[in-house]
Amino acid sequence: MTINEIARMAGVSRGTVDRVIHNRGKVKPEIQQRIEKIIRETGFSPNLAASALKRSANGLRLGAILPPLTNSFYVDVLKGFQSAADHYAQYGVTLSIVQLTELTLDEQYCTAWSLLDQGLDGLILSALNTPFMTDYINHLADEIPVVTYNTDFTNSSRLCFVGQDHIQAGRTAGNLLCNSLRRPGSILPLISYENILAHTRRVDGLRAVLPRCPVDVRLLPAVETAESDEVAYDVVTNWLHKQTDLTCIYVAGGGQIGAADALADSGRADEIMMFCHDLLPKTIEHLKSGVVDYTIGQQPFLQGYLPVAILYEYLALGQKPAKEFYYTSIDIRLRENADVNGISAITGAL
Repeated sequence: MTINEIARMAGVSRGTVDRVIHNRGKVKPEIQQRIEKIIRETGFSPNLAASALKRSANGLRLGAILPPLTNSFYVDVLKGFQSAADHYAQYGVTLSIVQLTELTLDEQYCTAWSLLDQGLDGLILSALNTPFMTDYINHLADEIPVVTYNTDFTNSSRLCFVGQDHIQAGRTAGNLLCNSLRRPGSILPLISYENILAHTRRVDGLRAVLPRCPVDVRLLPAVETAESDEVAYDVVTNWLHKQTDLTCIYVAGGGQIGAADALADSGRADEIMMFCHDLLPKTIEHLKSGVVDYTIGQQPFLQGYLPVAILYEYLALGQKPAKEFYYTSIDIRLRENADVNGISAITGAL
């Protein structure tokens, strides 16, 4: 008895049977019960390690989709991909990295299909969170395992997620803000796009703790920057002119450099606080100069490296991920520890 035979008996795909056997992803209760009944009646006993080793006998082909490097956060993610590819090449792993030219649904979809045409064994993905992409990931997961990184997808059948707990990161930023605010007023949140879950969840986390602030604050509607420093510069400049009670700018997504440049050029950095995410070189400069009050890192190198390791262990060694969410650090930086870096326990990289 094989998984394919069970799939035929149950009238479902092989991937659905695989999800039931290995308890990954979501399957309708009635379908799960039907598959489990067939497994009990046939006495089927899966040997994941054996099947995985057979699958990887001729090497593993993995694919990774990288958003445009206009958001320089992904430069370090790319380094993680490349380092993992170099390390696992000795075990027969080939990693194809495709960088998007623009962060759009069509570009993501076409890129994923072009990678799949190469006969992938696993896919690493970070993309816009839309119902279409969730359905697409569920379709992919019927055939190959998918690991998401940096930003997750709701209700998808991906194998696991590698990235920050963004709600907790937003709550962290909110608590720092409430303990540091210089005066009451309005807070302007900036996100790249409203369907990047990482950014909207950070704003949700921040919003949740604002009632604790000792001064009166009001969270303005989030403004999109399209991952562009130029757009972020213009957005901040405009809001500095029209929002007279602005007390803080919270950059939850891309555009933090442009936003900080605009605040610096306005000459109002002493009166308006700025909180942002990621340890980009220019952001660290703004942190040291006092334009940025706090920034929160999230280990981008690890977000590139770890998905490759997870897929290798799953496909070649038959080891299921130990957990669904592999959360990276919430690394709080201020002027005094701007340049302090630790050592990754997994890769040893600084």
